[in-house]
Amino acid sequence: MTLPETLKTDSNIMDACRQLGKNRRLLRDKEATVKMPPGWPAFSDVQWTWAVGTPQQLYTGPLPEPEMFATSFRYAKSLGTLRTIETLINALRRPDLPRLGEHYTIEKMTMDLGRYVIHYDTIHALDKPWRPQPT
Repeated sequence: MTLPETLKTDSNIMDACRQLGKNRRLLRDKEATVKMPPGWPAFSDVQWTWAVGTPQQLYTGPLPEPEMFATSFRYAKSLGTLRTIETLINALRRPDLPRLGEHYTIEKMTMDLGRYVIHYDTIHALDKPWRPQPT
């Protein structure tokens, strides 16, 4: 994934978060309603966790809405079969991410480009495999 693609996905996450926040406020203020399937509890009887999902990209920065989370479906799938919905909610609230020094390092690189020298950091994956562990 290129930087422009990543930035576009980040922007989409922000837009989706704001849109979901607006819908949440409309539902809370009873300016909108949800028709639940037959046999389900009323919308107001459910404790909701609100999240935005993307196909692949995680986003761990601050979101413009309180108590809103962002994750990727790939990340959620990598958690495997979870025993409870609370386990998934905890993974949304506190995602288990690779740790610097344990799963990856940051290495300094230099590239000569004609009369210019470019210095940059790269992420180097270590041999220790990583898979998110739900808490």
